[in-house]
Amino acid sequence: MKQLFLVLMMLQLLLAIDVKELYVGDVITDDIQSTEKRYYQVKVKPGKILTVNVSHLSNDVDLYLKTELKDKKLPTFHNYNCRSVNKGKKSESCSYIIKQGRIGDNAEQTVNILIYGFEFTSYTLEIKERQEPRSCKQSYKPVCARVAVECFKAPCKPKYQTFDNLCVMKNNPNATLIRNGRCEVKYVNTKIKHNNKIKPCNKVYKPVCAQVRIPCWVAPCQDPIKQTFDNLCLMKNNSQATLIHRGKCKVATPTNNNRPRPCNKVYKPVCAKMAVDCLHSPCKPKYQTFANLCLMKNDSKAKFERNGRCEVEHVPYKD
Repeated sequence: MKQLFLVLMMLQLLLAIDVKELYVGDVITDDIQSTEKRYYQVKVKPGKILTVNVSHLSNDVDLYLKTELKDKKLPTFHNYNCRSVNKGKKSESCSYIIKQGRIGDNAEQTVNILIYGFEFTSYTLEIKERQEPRSCKQSYKPVCARVAVECFKAPCKPKYQTFDNLCVMKNNPNATLIRNGRCEVKYVNTKIKHNNKIKPCNKVYKPVCAQVRIPCWVAPCQDPIKQTFDNLCLMKNNSQATLIHRGKCKVATPTNNNRPRPCNKVYKPVCAKMAVDCLHSPCKPKYQTFANLCLMKNDSKAKFERNGRCEVEHVPYKD
């Protein structure tokens, strides 16, 4: 019995999974072999949003997060709280809100991280956290903030954004308060002097289309707008206007190509192959029968296979 016990202990040591402990703010570089699973562990306080980024990939990997709130099992392909499986992309990212175990329990929660490699690749793993967004009132007291942006070459042009109120702005960790009020200043006075004089204009209606620049205090300024003036003289009285062409400004009518077309109730069944999402290739196709061709074309994931119903025995499938 003692020898059997020792053998079992040795097997447990051999089969033990190596889990590397990390801390919030860590940025590490490592590599992973094909079909290898790499595990990490980090502790985060409740009320925080944990963000795990895997970047600088040369080949595809999958990312899984799982807390030990319900059980202490490591994440798997089917047991996780958050996953990122962006096939073909050079980065994976996953964010998850860390919840309290019990009411009033502010103990740190353990989060396990799994990185699965499909082929050999190096990667950079970054662990970040931020405060969970607070609940804000719906009162409208706009504020202007500078929002940090990522760019490839310095200097980076800052981005300015108007938030409904100060609380909503504070929920954005990249925002810095500039001033109260909206960021852009709308142009109100339409009678702008031209060479310090306003030319008298007749009431002849010969419309022209002009581009009108919108003055503002804080960059970036609002894009110029197109405006129709009754005639050329009235346009020249606006120093911010530049002639585009004669005639009214054409307004582009929005089109919605994805809007479902109306279909009749004629029953002429067709078989279609449906696009499916799967973790590992080859993916088993899914076939679906539509009442008619029109209804099939309204489904963006459907591809025409043949006329008639999709009987399993008549659908070719190569494993």
